[in-house]
Amino acid sequence: MPRPLLLILAVCVPAWTSAAAQSLDLRGHGLAPGPLTAAIGDTVRVDVWAQLDHLAGSGIDLHLSLPTDAFELVDQGAAQAGLQPFAPGDLVAGAAVVHNGLSDLPGAVAGDRLHLRYAAVMPPGHTSGLRGQGRVATIGLVVMGGADQARMRFEDTPIQETRLVLPDGLTERRFASLQGIDVSARPASTAGLETSWAQAKQLLRR
Repeated sequence: MPRPLLLILAVCVPAWTSAAAQSLDLRGHGLAPGPLTAAIGDTVRVDVWAQLDHLAGSGIDLHLSLPTDAFELVDQGAAQAGLQPFAPGDLVAGAAVVHNGLSDLPGAVAGDRLHLRYAAVMPPGHTSGLRGQGRVATIGLVVMGGADQARMRFEDTPIQETRLVLPDGLTERRFASLQGIDVSARPASTAGLETSWAQAKQLLRR
């Protein structure tokens, strides 16, 4: 009896491992994952990066939140009505954007955080789908004074579900890993003070 049980486990473990490897993370535009530091008033760009491994998808529906006093959103679609905080990435090229804006949450649920939603789905009959890894979207943020290790994070709750849509267009799967990002602000005058001091030292040497 023990031997068939061992054979069943040997078959099930690889399938579970490959299906549980999908991940989303936030990173500075064009950078590796890790915290960001910017001067107050600077505009930073943050990428939503997906790692789908061997599982293909037909769309992604994601929810983000950030502290209300830490950032000012940059409108990525000025020609369209309403705030468009996300610019589509190469991984979802050809997909139809079905949501790009603020989440409609009551204040009691949102708390002191601003909630955003981005959803893109491939049209019916599209053969390529979402595969491998790449940039899902980019969001632009102006750093405000309240950004002191301010954390941007994904939301995956019964109210806000961050999901990968599978090729059938109906089935959804949770991501195994959702990694946010910390952004810290430094005074806007820091760089100017450093430059002035360097210039002053050069004058003293003359």
